[in-house]
Amino acid sequence: MEASNVKGKKSLQFGDHGKTSEFFRSVHCNVLSKCNIDDLDTSKGAAVKVVISYPSGEVSVMNKIDDESQSIIRNIALKNWATVANACLRHELLAPEFKDAFAREVGKECKAYTKSESCLKESSPDQLAVFSNRTVCKEVEIHCPLLYSALCQASNMCSLNSEVSKERAVNAIAVAVSALIRLRNPTMSAAAYRISTVLFHSGVSYKDFTRLNHLGICMSHDMMVALQQKMGENFDYKAILWRKLIEANKCTKLLVDEIREKQVPQREDDMDLVLEVDISETTIKTYEWYSPDNYAQTVKQLERPRQSLNERSIANEVLDETVRRLGNEKLPFFK
Repeated sequence: MEASNVKGKKSLQFGDHGKTSEFFRSVHCNVLSKCNIDDLDTSKGAAVKVVISYPSGEVSVMNKIDDESQSIIRNIALKNWATVANACLRHELLAPEFKDAFAREVGKECKAYTKSESCLKESSPDQLAVFSNRTVCKEVEIHCPLLYSALCQASNMCSLNSEVSKERAVNAIAVAVSALIRLRNPTMSAAAYRISTVLFHSGVSYKDFTRLNHLGICMSHDMMVALQQKMGENFDYKAILWRKLIEANKCTKLLVDEIREKQVPQREDDMDLVLEVDISETTIKTYEWYSPDNYAQTVKQLERPRQSLNERSIANEVLDETVRRLGNEKLPFFK
């Protein structure tokens, strides 16, 4: 590089601007002399010479560089980043530093992952019921991209074509991550709980549970028993829900029938009169089938027919339509 005062070009500047022009000229000449490439041996291919100029004016030259390092420097200058990365991993002195740096970055990723709201921290029966290995892999891909890339290559998932093979790879990655990350944060045990549940219902003995727990694959036998007891508290949840839906329909119908019986007089002739009924809570409170929940449900059921019949208030026609709809409602069957 040459220093020039030609308009449009700037000369090289080194160090403090307060230094004399004689100093800059001497430094500039020194740099130019060091940049001489006549001593480079290009008979065996491209040659690399590195000149480093410091703010103090000192100039350092390195032209005795091994072939691997020359290749890295040359490709950095040419911005061939993939080639640089591959060459660094094969470099005798640089490869160990790369591995240590990679390990530190993976450690940072995993540490941050343990502080996130991961599905691996779920432990309630409802959460464990919807636990998915694919969700775990997606979380690892987002929070730990370096670790995920290494596991994908280790499992050969990137080269698999069939969905069955990919599913097996996903399961393997999820189990591996669960066992490893649980060592950092014991609360991230959702996968271990799932595996423990399968083992528990398969009749695995206490000793086998202990062995597998030491391998980090499942929970301890005592923790598994506690989970099963917790899951057993809601074993009849579906039956209770089914019963609640049936009772809501029947109780609402009985209260509407009682309102019609007490407020709509029975006539012997065939005249159909439109009569308004009082469904205020003060009035309905004295009825046999009244309860706060049943009253709220009944008012809700009466509102729909009222709107469909374009009635401004609740009349006997609305009561009749509500009873008809409740009778035709398809109630669920318990399975």
